[in-house]
Amino acid sequence: MLVLAAGYAARTVRAVRPEQLERPTPCAGWDVRMLLTHLEDSVAALCEGLILGRVAAGSDAHGPDGGLAACPLGREPVVPRVSDALEVLARAAGRGPGARSAVPVDGVPLRAALLRRAGAVELVVHGWDVAAALDGGDRRPPPPAALAAALLPVVPLVVPPPAQRGTLFAAPLAARGDAPPGERLLAALGRRCGPPGPPFG
Repeated sequence: MLVLAAGYAARTVRAVRPEQLERPTPCAGWDVRMLLTHLEDSVAALCEGLILGRVAAGSDAHGPDGGLAACPLGREPVVPRVSDALEVLARAAGRGPGARSAVPVDGVPLRAALLRRAGAVELVVHGWDVAAALDGGDRRPPPPAALAAALLPVVPLVVPPPAQRGTLFAAPLAARGDAPPGERLLAALGRRCGPPGPPFG
């Protein structure tokens, strides 16, 4: 699941052009550059958990002990940095702690399987966020049905209640009764997709 999610996000990230980095995204107050930087940090934390078996508080993707230490980060632009980081994550997703193993996250044990699923939710939804920003509105098709269907049961386990979500995951929206899994996944996290609409911002 995490490998598929990383691939989905990577395809979106690779499509970003420099002039699109300041476009607004569905995450209130966040432009594409800010969201990619957030994704880079999230991927670094996931790699740290899968490769090193723990996620420390304030993990630094660029530090010597960071989970992405093998990734050529340096001073590259954010798009190739995040794309490379997602490739590292896809390779790491199939190894590391077993599903039932506990991975300390800021000192709190979390099952490795749940860490992978939480990461998959974030990568898929924020991958869609970037794609929607590039399209200039909510006209982007939803994530793949099979992947979204696998992630829907995970959302209540890994996403905070609406009052605690901040700006990255908004309050849930009502979805059509016959909505495909991708549309329902987005609605659960405050996103709307479908026919062309007004641009964000």
